[in-house]
Amino acid sequence: MTVLLLAAIVALVGSHLLTRSSQEVKLATRSYYMSAAINLAEAGAEEAIWAENNSYFSSAYLGSTYGWSTATDGTGALVKTVTTGLALAQGTGEIYVRIDNPSASTPVIYSLGVVRLVNQPAIVKQLRVTLVRRALWPNAVVAKGSVLFKGNQVIVDSYDSTLGAWNAVTNRSDHGTVATNVATTGGASINNADIYGAVATGGAQPVVGNNGSITDATTPAGVTVDSSLIRTDFSYNILDTILPSATPISLGTINDNTSLPRVGDTPAANGRYVYTTNQVDLNNEVLTISGPVDLIVTHDVSIGGGAGGVVVTSGGTSSFHMYVADDLSISGQGGINYSNDPTKMMFYGTRSTAYAASHGAQSFTLSGNASYIGVVYAPNAAVTLSGSGSSGAFNGAVIGSTVTFNGNYNFHYDVQLLSFLSDQSFRPTSWIELTEIAGSGRPLARDNRQPFNAVF
Repeated sequence: MTVLLLAAIVALVGSHLLTRSSQEVKLATRSYYMSAAINLAEAGAEEAIWAENNSYFSSAYLGSTYGWSTATDGTGALVKTVTTGLALAQGTGEIYVRIDNPSASTPVIYSLGVVRLVNQPAIVKQLRVTLVRRALWPNAVVAKGSVLFKGNQVIVDSYDSTLGAWNAVTNRSDHGTVATNVATTGGASINNADIYGAVATGGAQPVVGNNGSITDATTPAGVTVDSSLIRTDFSYNILDTILPSATPISLGTINDNTSLPRVGDTPAANGRYVYTTNQVDLNNEVLTISGPVDLIVTHDVSIGGGAGGVVVTSGGTSSFHMYVADDLSISGQGGINYSNDPTKMMFYGTRSTAYAASHGAQSFTLSGNASYIGVVYAPNAAVTLSGSGSSGAFNGAVIGSTVTFNGNYNFHYDVQLLSFLSDQSFRPTSWIELTEIAGSGRPLARDNRQPFNAVF
């Protein structure tokens, strides 16, 4: 009798343990697939961001070819579902995505990841991601490759062009950030330069010489290299330059005094006058810009020598965007921008990443004693800034494949460039999981509009 009772107790305990073990396995499985569900939701959000960024090049990326359709609720939202081909070890996955205001500057993405397990309730995770346009020039100097300071008197700092010209006392600030994607030592060779801002690299500490400094307004007295201003996780996707889409007006070689736009020429639909020329060679000659002008140059640009230069007048519509396919050299007093707004004089390098890989980088050289007010966007160019004397300065921002400073040079980043937004790409400004009951009206309530109404 005692043996039978003991056996019954053992059987009962064993049954309980098996039940608990089964429950724990089931809970562990659901916990694992909760992570899978959030991964699916993130994949949906990333798919939407990719589509939004690529829609600049073709609207097809937000069309039926890539699985998108217009929501039937009259909002103009785009929706996409992926309910096949997502097999998991113990079930299947599904992705549902919605983009509200897809053509606006601040689209909002809702993405739902669903995991369905046999004989269990569905596991769901939903995200809301808000996008904003990226700032095209968020830093003073950015390079895919190295940033090298060779001069002994190079200063990088910032100013606010809405307050007037840079001034060491009344209009100077500490936003002169220098950044490189390079992850190895030497990617940012500050040497003896003075950076009044910050330095960011892709992985290694910057090289700073005995007479160099990295400081800002809060750096304690006596500190020359403020470690709080150094980061090593920088990554910036520098896209190739896109030429204006309008059909350009063809010009001959520009080697004499020239004024653009010309009387009688017709602007493109966006109001800008688009021209193309094979070469610009201005030695003691001046190119005067008195309207919104885009100039596409298929070969080299050489500006400088005596009074040679480009002059952007102070008129309200005057601005100059030069797109250069080969090398650019500006010397002497070569670039004069009377507007005090760097975005009114913009130099673009148009060599693509693929072409540069086989033919080498462009060369962009700005030298002399001039004070430039402008920006450079040349992702596949070796950019060299060379000063002479005490007045050489660049006011604006530079993006290049590599950036090198020679001689005496003052580089002043205009903080107003933070508001100059790219029309090519977005970045997330918020990324949050929605956890409340759909339709509850709470701040984190799950979205149950199309296509999510198929789940909720």
